[in-house]
Amino acid sequence: MRPLLALADVVERAVSRVSLALAACLLPLLLAATVLDVLRRLLPGALGRIYALKPAQAPLFFALVMLTLGYVYLRDGHVRIDALRHRFPPRVTSAIELVGVLGFLLPLCSVLLWFGTAFALDAWRLGETGDDLPDLPVMWLIKATIPAGALLLALAGAVVAVRAAATLAGRPVQRARPPAGSGP
Repeated sequence: MRPLLALADVVERAVSRVSLALAACLLPLLLAATVLDVLRRLLPGALGRIYALKPAQAPLFFALVMLTLGYVYLRDGHVRIDALRHRFPPRVTSAIELVGVLGFLLPLCSVLLWFGTAFALDAWRLGETGDDLPDLPVMWLIKATIPAGALLLALAGAVVAVRAAATLAGRPVQRARPPAGSGP
């Protein structure tokens, strides 16, 4: 179990670094597109023909969300529906988490990887453009965030599953970093 836990730590660091690096690139672009779009509307003649900013915001936001889902899951920052979770002992919580990862998360990620990859490859082969950005054949890049995000989320799910299995085996695992919103 110890080698698996060591591998889980390596995978967690890799997913975190990749997700944070992508977010560091996408978030400033999203903010710049939003601010320039607002300025374009407030000062109609000052910014010239910056017309493609509004259509760029949704794909940038989509990419940001898809490519950081794995990081958010690793930090336990996602929305949970289970109101009683905090009352259960760690082994019960780990069992629920393991069933959720193996029964729902990994199958969902597999479907997203399979169909998302085909979706992105088709867009690339066809040189697909968006209705709002007809001059830029980059729909494949936007669509490629589906399988990329699914892969990062699946890797994060594997980390959580290994740690849940370790807890069930009587070897509780402390996280490398505290979950989001848990304080100092």
